[in-house]
Amino acid sequence: MTGRDWDDIAAGALDAVAAANRLRQPRDLDGGGIQTAQSATGQPVVSFASNDYLGLSQHSAVRAAARAAIDCYGAGAGSARLIVGSRPVHSRLEERIAAWRGAEAAVLFTTGYAANLGVISTMGRWASVICSDELNHASIIDGCRLARAPTRVYPHCDPAAADDLLSRADGPGMVVSDSVFSMDGDLAPITELSAVCAARGALLVVDDAHSVLGHPETLHPDCRVLRVGTLSKAVGALGGYAAGPRPFIDLLVNAARSYIFTTASTPAAAAAAAAAIDIIDSAEGDDLRMRLRANIDRVRPGHPSGIIPFVVGDEDRALAASAALLEVGILVPAIRPPTVPAGTSRLRVTVSAAHTDDDLDRLIEALSHAGIHVGDTKAPRAREASEPERPASTANKSGGQTRAAREHSEQKRAGQPEPAAGSSITVFVTATGTEAGKTWASAGLARLLRDRGRAVAACKPVQSFDPDDPAPTDAAVLAAATGQHPDEVCGPERSYRLPVAPPMAARRLGRSCPTIDELAESCRFAAPVDVGIVEGVGGLYSPLAADGYNLDLIDRIRPDLVVVVASADLGGIHDTLACTLPLGDRRLAVFCNRFDPHTEVHALNAQWLRATGLEVTTTVSEMADTVLALFR
Repeated sequence: MTGRDWDDIAAGALDAVAAANRLRQPRDLDGGGIQTAQSATGQPVVSFASNDYLGLSQHSAVRAAARAAIDCYGAGAGSARLIVGSRPVHSRLEERIAAWRGAEAAVLFTTGYAANLGVISTMGRWASVICSDELNHASIIDGCRLARAPTRVYPHCDPAAADDLLSRADGPGMVVSDSVFSMDGDLAPITELSAVCAARGALLVVDDAHSVLGHPETLHPDCRVLRVGTLSKAVGALGGYAAGPRPFIDLLVNAARSYIFTTASTPAAAAAAAAAIDIIDSAEGDDLRMRLRANIDRVRPGHPSGIIPFVVGDEDRALAASAALLEVGILVPAIRPPTVPAGTSRLRVTVSAAHTDDDLDRLIEALSHAGIHVGDTKAPRAREASEPERPASTANKSGGQTRAAREHSEQKRAGQPEPAAGSSITVFVTATGTEAGKTWASAGLARLLRDRGRAVAACKPVQSFDPDDPAPTDAAVLAAATGQHPDEVCGPERSYRLPVAPPMAARRLGRSCPTIDELAESCRFAAPVDVGIVEGVGGLYSPLAADGYNLDLIDRIRPDLVVVVASADLGGIHDTLACTLPLGDRRLAVFCNRFDPHTEVHALNAQWLRATGLEVTTTVSEMADTVLALFR
């Protein structure tokens, strides 16, 4: 080979990137705030691309702290922390981070990326397995690659799948997840993951890079947690950190290569971050978060984070939409593969507290002119050429009707009017069978609805379980998601410590089992509950009462929506249709649990089911959208 061979390699690789319409270049902007200008053209733009969620990068106190640190310590640290690069401003910042995050100690990294590399590769030396959410950030993925432990990827926001992976490990495991996912802006089920980790003795590593609104989490007291974060987004400076128990932090200081073998953060960045955290922890910080919350609601009411995606499909359409917005002075980047999966290119809007009402009005108008309505989370779905036609055998039956036909039938059904705006609704969650993931789906739905501002309560009318299983009961998982006590979700008199169907368990234990009518009484939700979630047992025809099955309870309480949790794997079409057809003309939605868009059988099964007229959701966020649509 010669040097020219490398010229050919580079040219060929770039040609391939360009042919896929994925070639990128930096865009220089004059000014660091929301109101800025493109250096190349001088065109003024309003940026909806920055992660400066609270606008603190431009705050006068933050800038003043950076200037003072330069005057005191100079522009750079000159060395790694463990040699001669540590300054008092670094140690003060670590103490401030620990107090802010409610942790025993914290360690400062140069970036959030370096923090994930250091934490995961270090702690992974002692893990038997690392379980990573399929939509985790690239820094988490690379940290897993550097770790010595094998990595297993679990379906997005699926604690049950993580639990299953940990159950097969032959030693201590780790679970790693973003708390707010960077491309969809949805939330991880941290409460449920902490319960899984506590039961399995696993370490939970949570990346809080995009967490700013302070979503409530109830962590299991027995769960060991390391919180990783960045100082480069909501904090408005530069750097990363890990916070947690002091022995864990001391271990990172002495073993994390991305901490040991790199020059310390600049004093200016450390001082700016400390000043910004002081603001975040003050009344002014509360006001900034309230402003951010209000700005998010202008674009997408109830969305849980400042990251709002508008999925448009292919790269060309995303680039065209981004260009159309830029023409009117609105900067929103097109996010394309490999950052997101093929076919899910999007406009990724990030909202800041620094945006004015006029900025938001301009954004909404520009999106509309580009053919994107602010109520859309993804492009209108058209049947693809390879997608099957609607099977005639199910087209006119209950589960195979179009959604519009089902809604029309429901409006005519006596005693079941359409939910009015502001009224409460009941969602019944059933499944194609046991172990389909009802509880984790129900808990994820409850948590996301709460994060979107709805009052949620859950009811497990009856449950049976193995008392020797360390995992929490269904009622306990649901209670952790809704904020109820487990006995409120399922009373002790309806809870059986034997892992068989409740009527059988009651008989074996010499206890009485309630009737369908008695269970129906327990499924009533009093104000101010917006959404009441009723979770059945097993599958549609699993016995749950002395005189009936889940289907009988559905007929008795007549919920506003029935969610059928189904598998996306081989056989999923048969199981789903077998479960949905008996539901008549009730409003229903199918939730494909553990759905992987990159697995061909999953994608084809979802296409087929949609072609029958079923509403199919593949994420908890989509399922929450379906529920919230009932209020409109």
